[in-house]
Amino acid sequence: MLTFRTLSIELTPSFFALLAPVAPLLVVGVSLESVLAIALAILLAAVAIGSLGLCIATLLGLRLRVLPPSPGFAGDAVMLEVRVDNPGPRFRWDIGIGLEAADFPGCPSPAGWIDVPPHAYGLALVPVAARERGRRPLPTLWIETRHPFGFARVGRRWTPAGAMQVFARPEWRPPRLPALRRGRGGAGAGAVVLDPMLARRREIGVRGDEGAGDADVERTVSRLSAWVLQAEYAGHPYGLRLGSVVVPPGLGHAHQRRCLALLADWPGDE
Repeated sequence: MLTFRTLSIELTPSFFALLAPVAPLLVVGVSLESVLAIALAILLAAVAIGSLGLCIATLLGLRLRVLPPSPGFAGDAVMLEVRVDNPGPRFRWDIGIGLEAADFPGCPSPAGWIDVPPHAYGLALVPVAARERGRRPLPTLWIETRHPFGFARVGRRWTPAGAMQVFARPEWRPPRLPALRRGRGGAGAGAVVLDPMLARRREIGVRGDEGAGDADVERTVSRLSAWVLQAEYAGHPYGLRLGSVVVPPGLGHAHQRRCLALLADWPGDE
């Protein structure tokens, strides 16, 4: 929950521009006994202070959470779905959500602006660049508002718990799916190895060996990921064997996702 102690408050130049005439108007109003000048000064001060209070109240009490993100491929963007719950009776306007490390630090992208009705929730999609495969911690997000007039900027940096799964980037135009035959002895890292049982069932077994260089490992993982996608699309049952980790042959979205996740984290501690 967002509380006053967790919020950062930044007054914008327009706030000070609004207050700049207040002191001169008060001096003029008192010296000339002008009720109009005094009233105008009080009005300007009230608008500035009131808008600051309303800006702070827009974020107070909101609850934030990130829904489990769907996996993505390295080089693409993983979409984070941020849920903002509003338990209060007031409408919350102009709430911006984005990456903390954006083009301008602390400034969310325009696509991250939402309004949240009372006793309801709003959803914002935040794209996160997936540069490397594997499980990556969720990035630091920035939530802010400048409602109603932009005289203040109230926000908070927030690092949600959890991680996002990034699959290896499949090889572009990989070799054809390996023939269903027994693999030769001494096949290198990531070579397709088929035993007679798998061959009889027209299934694909994939083996990963330790000791390859980083470039070879990345190339192997990329090719195997492409073959997994090809086998799934073609409807050929496939299994995965990476060292001591063995996935029995199968098909389906869950099976494909498990294989891609194992490849994304390979090689790892077994």
